[in-house]
Amino acid sequence: MFLGTHVNGLDAKGRASVPADFRAVVRAEGLEGVYCWPSPEDGCLVGCGGALMNRYKAMADDLDLFDPMRDALAHSVFAGVRMLGFDANGRITLPDGFVAHAGLDGQIAFVGLADHFEIWAPQAYEVHREAQRARLRESRRNGRSARGTST
Repeated sequence: MFLGTHVNGLDAKGRASVPADFRAVVRAEGLEGVYCWPSPEDGCLVGCGGALMNRYKAMADDLDLFDPMRDALAHSVFAGVRMLGFDANGRITLPDGFVAHAGLDGQIAFVGLADHFEIWAPQAYEVHREAQRARLRESRRNGRSARGTST
């Protein structure tokens, strides 16, 4: 699982060291890199190993060939995915368009979210995390559990 928040440097060439425990997750799947794409919902990048990519593929396969959600998934995830290989130092090189999408400059936050991770500009992530915490507090005040049912 991808866990924790790790802030690392991003050099002028777009290289960043992937946290060692994140590398271990994908290496356990036999990969020497991570799948990565710009988030269609937030100003961040999404990263994962093969397990989640296989789940996305299975989800797409379960949709009718003419279901508009199939195209939405394909264009939002598959069309933007890049396999970013690890160099000898465990770094990945983020494409310029990815760096621009997430507003990355100097420091980046790798945010573990169990089956995937996100890459954020640290200040933007703090704002996002606080909004998520507020959403959780509001949900609890309204008597909903994390599963969306009444407690």
